[in-house]
Parts: sequence; C-alpha cells; structure tokens
Amino acid sequence: MKLELKLTQRDKKLLLIVVSLVLFAVSYFLIYQRNVSAAQEIRTSNEALKSKVQELTQMQAQAEDKKAETEKLRSEMEDMKARFPVYLSTADIILLLDGMEFEAGMEISSSTFTEHQIFYPNTASGEGTASDSQTTDNAADTSGTDTGNAVQANKFTGMKSTVSISFKTTYEGLKKAIDYINKNSDRMTIGELSTTYDTATGNLTGSMTINMYMLAGSGVQKTYEPPNMDDIKTGRDNIFGTLK
Repeated sequence: MKLELKLTQRDKKLLLIVVSLVLFAVSYFLIYQRNVSAAQEIRTSNEALKSKVQELTQMQAQAEDKKAETEKLRSEMEDMKARFPVYLSTADIILLLDGMEFEAGMEISSSTFTEHQIFYPNTASGEGTASDSQTTDNAADTSGTDTGNAVQANKFTGMKSTVSISFKTTYEGLKKAIDYINKNSDRMTIGELSTTYDTATGNLTGSMTINMYMLAGSGVQKTYEPPNMDDIKTGRDNIFGTLK
C-alpha cells in the first residue's frame, strides 16, 4: 500500500522557508559567529601591535637624545676622574707642603703621613688600606686586558692619604694656605683645622689635617709621573725645628 505525500504549493513554500531559516541559523552560529570572534581577536591583536609600534617609534625618535645624554654623562665622568691623581707618593706630599709654605708664608714644623685608605672600592676589593706596591701596580695597569669592555673600563678604586701638619703663620697666611688647598689641581680637602693666636707676635700657631684623594685602576686612563724634586731644599739650619 503506497502512501502518497502530496504537498500543496503553500506547504512547499512553508517548507522552503523553514529550510532557509535552518540554513541561516547554521550559517550564523557556525560561520558568522566564528568569524566575528576571529575578527575581534585580530582587532585586539592589532591594537596591541599598534601600541607597540607607537612605543618603538617614540623610542626611535628619542634614540639620538638618549645617545647624546649618555655621551655627555660619560664625558662628565671622564672629566671628574681626570681631576684626581692616579697615585700619591711621599715626594708628591712633600712638594705640596713646600709649595704651601712658599705661597702662604707658612712655617711647617712637623708633618705626618698615613697610608692610602680605600674610600671607594669600586673594584669589589673590600675595605682597608692599600700599600704603595698595590697602588703603583694599579697606576701602571690602566689599559686593562680588554679596553672594549665597558665594565672593565669603569673599574677604579678611590683612595685617600691623610697629611697632618703643625704650622706657624699669620692670619693672611692662613687664608692663603686654605686657598692653596682649595684651588689645587689635585683633589684635596681640609679635614681638621685648629689655631691659637699668639698675642706677643700676632701670629697663629696650630695644626691642620689635609685629605688628599686619588683614583687608580683599569678604569683610569692615565699614568703616574713622579714629581721633579730638583728645586726642593733638603736639610735645615736648626735640626730641632724650633720656631723663633
């Protein structure tokens, strides 16, 4: 027995509409929605890339300024290091005191020196004192094993030598002595100063501590040159060094 399914024209139209709706729904949920999600991901990625491009563009625009600023700082550091001697010997200290006596009209009756004290251990060497042999070795080895290595080029050790003197001078002479120390080409400061006024002579007697600084190591591109001592007089008329 055969069942014949007869569809009217109206039923066919309704069926066509239903099939169309099903196809539309399938297309929407399986294709369109997926494409929308992918498009959103691409849009988000593009925004992130756009932000990164803007950041890199800004950095590129500032590259020359940063390079110039870095070069300026490097130059200032080199100028600062150039102001410090690479080594201080006993002869250097004697020459300093002789020059101060001459410039300030000062009579130095006694003087004592200390060893080089490390105040800036940039070379990661610990704290303490440095012997003359150590500092001269540092002064001689200024090029390092790799001059192209920025870390090696920045290695240096700051050291301080303290000089204590007893003196006699006038008030004007004391001011000249202070100017002599402050305006000296080498880096030095007055640590302590004590004076007593002599009412009988109008002179000042006292003591002074001078801190003299130096930089040594592979990061200091200079060598030590011993001073010329030919003009320094040795010996004295009064072996006891008493002041008149």
